Amino acid sequence: MRALLASLVFVVAAAGSTVGCSALLDWSDFSGGTGEAGADGAGGGDASAHDAAGNDAPASTCGLACETAPPAGWAGPVALSVTPSSQGAAPACGSGFDATPAFDGFAGLTFTPPTCSTCSCGSGAGVTCTGPTMSFFVDSACSTAAASPMTVSSTCVTTPFAAQYATLSSPTATGGTCASSGGAPTAAAPTWATVARACAPSAAPTGDGCTAGQVCAPAPAAPFSSRACVMQAGMATACPPEYPDGPQVFFSSVDDQRGCTPCECAGPTGAQCTIAAPAVDISVTPSCSVSAGSLDAPSPCVMFQGLEFVNLASPLTLGNPGTCALTGGGAPTGVATQSGPTSFCCGL
Repeated sequence: MRALLASLVFVVAAAGSTVGCSALLDWSDFSGGTGEAGADGAGGGDASAHDAAGNDAPASTCGLACETAPPAGWAGPVALSVTPSSQGAAPACGSGFDATPAFDGFAGLTFTPPTCSTCSCGSGAGVTCTGPTMSFFVDSACSTAAASPMTVSSTCVTTPFAAQYATLSSPTATGGTCASSGGAPTAAAPTWATVARACAPSAAPTGDGCTAGQVCAPAPAAPFSSRACVMQAGMATACPPEYPDGPQVFFSSVDDQRGCTPCECAGPTGAQCTIAAPAVDISVTPSCSVSAGSLDAPSPCVMFQGLEFVNLASPLTLGNPGTCALTGGGAPTGVATQSGPTSFCCGL
């Protein structure tokens, strides 16, 4: 048979004519060759493509690559690059892909606790002076009270009729707070182990030139993975069967809640108020306009005849605002967490 076919070819060639060659050479039943002609007329090649799951797919005429269309809820196909952060920034999107990445993210977050500056408390502020306090007694030892004590102020007040003796204390300091300082956090920026970048085709993929269920898109090229991928916002728990490899989850940002507990101070202690002599004016008139004597602060037990009228003879002065003890704060707190997740699933 082969000798006969060779003879026919020779005869046609010798006759100097190729007209009707296809009619003379009917190869439809010939099984001894190495392959059929491809779409471009070249013989011996396998023109089939593969879908994202690795199955054979018919040859396309889209001029790019026919990839499995992204399933519902997923976007793509995209080219995905995943590299160690030690290698630097992610590569630029390649030819056929949009120059602006569809996603930039990271994985493998690590961080260190912050250090806190030393806490301290300032002097007292807002301390007020009160008094002096006048106490009344019926005996010269000032041991038996004649009435309740009263705080002398700038207002003219009446002393109790039963008073025979009295004492006068020094003015007292009350209230106030101390401002705290320190407790500021210092922390190194969190770091990532992995850098990821996804690039979308510069033109929206369509089904033109591909079989049903596929879209025509540029094929990813190095340094991107050669496998097409699809993406979905959030943390997917499983991949669609069309893109079974994954999911890989990358994050776009860091929620850094590291800090220090606030510094806390107790109230002021050691604050002191003073008053010049005479401290209290004693009057015989309800308006305290006619002075009948005075008392210094402090005064021991002295003879005092009620009913009389008293008010302050000199202003109160804050001599020492006091200091506050540190009660807490300045401890590291909080963590840094990865946020803005996006999931990727890729073909085989």
